[in-house]
Amino acid sequence: MRHDSGSGFPAEIQPCSSWNGFSARTRVARNSLSGAYGTETPGTSISTSRNARNRPFWGRHTTSPGDRRKTRCHRRWRVATLGRTSPPAQKGRALKGRAPRPGNRRDTGDRLKLHRHHLRLAGRDYTVVTPRPGTDVRFATNRCHETWHILSDLRGARFLGRLLWGLSYQRRPDTVVLIGAPFLDPNPFDAEPSDPIVFAPTPAAPFGTDAARALKRRTPTGPGHGTVRWHTPGLDQRTWSEWADSQEPDLYRNATDFSITRRSNVLVFAASPTILRMWAHQVHAMRFYNFPMDYEYLEGWRNNFRMAEGEVQIFAEYRHMVSRARTARREVFGAADASEVLPSDIWDRGDDIKLRVLGPPRSHTEQPDSA
Repeated sequence: MRHDSGSGFPAEIQPCSSWNGFSARTRVARNSLSGAYGTETPGTSISTSRNARNRPFWGRHTTSPGDRRKTRCHRRWRVATLGRTSPPAQKGRALKGRAPRPGNRRDTGDRLKLHRHHLRLAGRDYTVVTPRPGTDVRFATNRCHETWHILSDLRGARFLGRLLWGLSYQRRPDTVVLIGAPFLDPNPFDAEPSDPIVFAPTPAAPFGTDAARALKRRTPTGPGHGTVRWHTPGLDQRTWSEWADSQEPDLYRNATDFSITRRSNVLVFAASPTILRMWAHQVHAMRFYNFPMDYEYLEGWRNNFRMAEGEVQIFAEYRHMVSRARTARREVFGAADASEVLPSDIWDRGDDIKLRVLGPPRSHTEQPDSA
């Protein structure tokens, strides 16, 4: 086999930029550094790719089983260490060593993957958007101090902020967001069951009692009618104060355009797009500063004369609180008559379980035992 003095490659086997449509008799030679491919056919010479010229050739030109095995091992090593640089495999064949897709189970950023369901409720055709099964977000609801609470952790707040922001820009009428049974926990205080949560933009998606009753009977839990990408790039472009300053006229105009009601055991948060964006910014910006808890009221713009009807509250150990509340409720109801149990009994038992698991708190003046 003669060599081309200009490129350093065998003249019969030269890399080329065209890698489509190889025949069964064509042998493929790979340049490991550039990812270019070449072909060897009897009595022909392949032109050299501009990107692959003057680079060493690492492939084998024989077709013995041992050489083919060495070439496959070498390619796997390159994919594992340097990443894939070769062209896609032929149609219908899986790509070996392909980098995994970004995880959507714990994702709370832009372009969330959600499921849509087409349901006819109370004589209207609704598009109900839900989290995908397996999404790692959990929520709970309860009513305290005449206010409906949505309880979760920091990931839940990020996820909820994305849902509200994307919903405020929906142009398709009768589109609502549902957080249903697969993503609901009993509340982390006394383990009372939580209600499904519906967010509806007004006036594009009126959601009354009849629709809530029908949704309660037909709560979607499967994959639905397709997957949607929830685009929310504007939520990250400006801070809450910058956005509020730019939208102040609309906020004043729609200051009280919202309602938070419980309809047929479904919590319905209906608000204008401007109020939904305000809630989205506030919820998405929640943090644990000096205490492992944070909260935001779901209310109108600078609405001091109207009591807050909704609130989002997050806890750093939300999931542990839910687990302890479940255990406390089971122990209390197992040892007493159900008619005699008060919520405070479950709270006290939950505190006892926490002490049982973590041990009694140590004072600041107490010194550890010396060995």
